[in-house]
Amino acid sequence: MTFFDVQKEQLKKAENLIKSDIIFTNEDFLKQDISKDFKNKLIKDGVFEEVYSGIYIRADSYVDDFLVRQMILPKGIFSNETALYIHDLTDKFPYTVWMNFPVGYKLPKNVPDYL
Repeated sequence: MTFFDVQKEQLKKAENLIKSDIIFTNEDFLKQDISKDFKNKLIKDGVFEEVYSGIYIRADSYVDDFLVRQMILPKGIFSNETALYIHDLTDKFPYTVWMNFPVGYKLPKNVPDYL
């Protein structure tokens, strides 16, 4: 298999991944057998954006902030006004996002301020 065949195969796998969703993790790239170098090339070329360590979105898509928060903080449970909004029980947008965590849960050190 030549270099160009490998690149073409990687591109086809990336296209399949792009068609499947708008938000991805490193695991998604591994499942599609997309190499780390090719993933980094796609990020550099503007196909994907890294919104957090190991979490990527299509560059042409809108970021679902609630989904990204849940992926970064998987033990967190949305509560109060945030939960009402997510479950479509209010039309008021929660400018403060409320999440509850189990007792003793330590937040990751590198969580961005905007979360």
